[in-house]
Amino acid sequence: MGNSTTRPHETALVRSATPANIDTVLIDGRTVKQNRTLVSHDTAKVVRNAAAAHAIHARAGAAAHAIRTPAGGVLTPTSPTPPTF
Repeated sequence: MGNSTTRPHETALVRSATPANIDTVLIDGRTVKQNRTLVSHDTAKVVRNAAAAHAIHARAGAAAHAIRTPAGGVLTPTSPTPPTF
């Protein structure tokens, strides 16, 4: 980033880009996004799985997943006994 050969207008162009500006993305030779659409994942399935996980979490209650909580900037156990799963 601190490269002396970087020109300010090039930096401004890159930093002002948004996902809408990106048409195609290749990662390790695989097409991830093409024609502004994600093609590497079934996005509807990802959304369904996230909704199901959220519903399970809501039914279990947040306390079921609270292993440690912040206290004065330091994470401390909520209980002296380890959680059982």
